[in-house]
Amino acid sequence: MAVEKHNSEQSTNISNSDPFQWRGVLSLANTLYNQLELGVQVADRAQLVRLAVPPTETASLLRGLMRHRYELSQEAAQRKNKLIAICDEIFPEFTLICKNPCSPSALSIRKQFPTPQALAVASTSTLQAVRGYNRKLSDEKLVELQRLASQSIGTKDTGRLRGLVIEQGQLIGELNLLQEHLDQLDAEIIKAVEHSREGQILTSIPPIGPIQAATIIASIGHIDNFENAARLKSYFGWAPTLAQSGRTLDSAKLTRAGTRTMKQMLFLIVGTPTRKIPVDEAERAIEEHCSASNTYVTSKIP
Repeated sequence: MAVEKHNSEQSTNISNSDPFQWRGVLSLANTLYNQLELGVQVADRAQLVRLAVPPTETASLLRGLMRHRYELSQEAAQRKNKLIAICDEIFPEFTLICKNPCSPSALSIRKQFPTPQALAVASTSTLQAVRGYNRKLSDEKLVELQRLASQSIGTKDTGRLRGLVIEQGQLIGELNLLQEHLDQLDAEIIKAVEHSREGQILTSIPPIGPIQAATIIASIGHIDNFENAARLKSYFGWAPTLAQSGRTLDSAKLTRAGTRTMKQMLFLIVGTPTRKIPVDEAERAIEEHCSASNTYVTSKIP
């Protein structure tokens, strides 16, 4: 009885629906049936329908891991931003010695000595123990840090200072926990990439590391979903858009299409080796590439 009642209600909803909506549904059904079952060819490639190949086992695993890693990275960035703001209010001179107030050694000092007053009266041996193996913080810098702490212009409001100290301690604990979880995720991601054929191929390219390879594998899903390299580049958002007038190549820029995550990751991959190349070699390579591109364009124009 319940099934019959549900079917009758569903048929009533269908009969009362908009006829234009039904036309769209029937048109889509006919298109899918003609192309997928009958193999009918279409002239407009925008109307082309293809069956998507399901992602590989490695891609399915990495999609979940990389999504969770992105979420944890965003949360860690929020904690770091809050810690930087608190440092600017409690001890603004701290960044003169520790450029990154959220580095492991800086967080150890801030956790052990949450206020400039506590840091100013600390002994040198205690500071050295908290510093750990970070030799960038030499003994001279520690002495200078204590001098700055004794003359700090940070907030002097007792109530406000106590609230900031409590918040700072909790944020440091949360950030350490997030970093621990990120390290565990990175270990699992690296293991999955090293044991997959796609990961071994991608990591054989020098600028690509395990995390970058995992992002590419998770984004692609299955390489059979792309007919050729041009389709893959367009999906990544790295297909060039040329503006040409006569024999002159006016401009060339990347298309606005593509997935945001892959565009950002490819930018980082490309930027890594360019920072290691000397400026003169980079300029010479760019000039050779531009001259070759202009020659190719000119040869294509009758």
